[in-house]
Amino acid sequence: MRKLMILLVALLAVWNVALTMNLVEMKKDASKPVETNYREISTEFQTDYTELIDVVRTKVVGIVSHGAYSDTFGSGVIYGKADDGGTLVVTNAHIVSGNEVSVYFANREEVKGTVLGRDPLSDIALLIIYPEFNIEAFTLGNSRLVKEGEWVLTSGCRSSLDYNGFFSEGIVSSVNRTTRKYSTEAAIYDYDMNLIQTTAGVDSAISGGALVNLNGELIGIVNSSAAVFSSESSAIEINEVKLVVEQLLTGEEIHRTLTGFFAKDLKVLPLYLKSAYQVDIALESGLVVTDVSADSMAAKAGLLVGDVITKINDIDMDSYQTYREWMYHNAEKQLTLEVHRGLDTLKLILTVEEPPVAETVND
Repeated sequence: MRKLMILLVALLAVWNVALTMNLVEMKKDASKPVETNYREISTEFQTDYTELIDVVRTKVVGIVSHGAYSDTFGSGVIYGKADDGGTLVVTNAHIVSGNEVSVYFANREEVKGTVLGRDPLSDIALLIIYPEFNIEAFTLGNSRLVKEGEWVLTSGCRSSLDYNGFFSEGIVSSVNRTTRKYSTEAAIYDYDMNLIQTTAGVDSAISGGALVNLNGELIGIVNSSAAVFSSESSAIEINEVKLVVEQLLTGEEIHRTLTGFFAKDLKVLPLYLKSAYQVDIALESGLVVTDVSADSMAAKAGLLVGDVITKINDIDMDSYQTYREWMYHNAEKQLTLEVHRGLDTLKLILTVEEPPVAETVND
């Protein structure tokens, strides 16, 4: 026992000496001047966004529509070439209030534009210009490939800044936002505007401008009039824009087959929603009806929420994009719908009417 006590005392003594020596060293270090390493800061650098802005800048223009009593300001995008060699510009229909339009470029050039057509329903307008300098158009992307969480850039021109470019970055927060439109006469919802919702900041001045991905591809037309969540913005899907421009180029009014029902693509519908709509799990594709407007032709035909439309006039509805493309090209007034309701298969006859459109409401 005595030997153990002696050993413990010896260990404590050694420990005390070690602590004392450490304290002495710490005091010596504290008296030395502190050496600070400064990192050189360079203002000459490139990022994905600085390179992207250089690509986008000249493809976005300022728009001034000269009305009878006042001018309307907005932005537009260089969309492509016309058959006669002119340059096509796309903007929002609500910006183009008159036939006289001025288009402003990043090089401070001003060119007079001609309105080829307006479509208030999709809020898309098509202009043609004949500049005396070279202009590069956007590469059109595929909005079906856009994913939530993807980084994007919005770009437009503000008249208050002499049409200098305005840029804002963010992420895609939703690819399934819609704004519904209806007839003021019957107040029946007939059409939904397909939108990409983002956290990139916008305002009315850059409405009609560009939403681009990190490859510089145009994936949407910015739309400040579409209602979205607070602090977020929206853009009209480029696939929808393509369908509208295709018809505006003909010089005729836009034709759509308006049915009065709204649907989601079965392929991308989450499992819990398939269960909620009681969809037959054996079905691999189709349109899941999510809403039917009261008193619409679809409601009168007997279509119900949860129905899965697999064919319209014997055309396979294998995706929502197929349905939208069919809607712009079909001209028949009576439709035969193949509908799956639970485990049953039905044939519904739907008569089409196309009411005038004026109002919008957010879904």
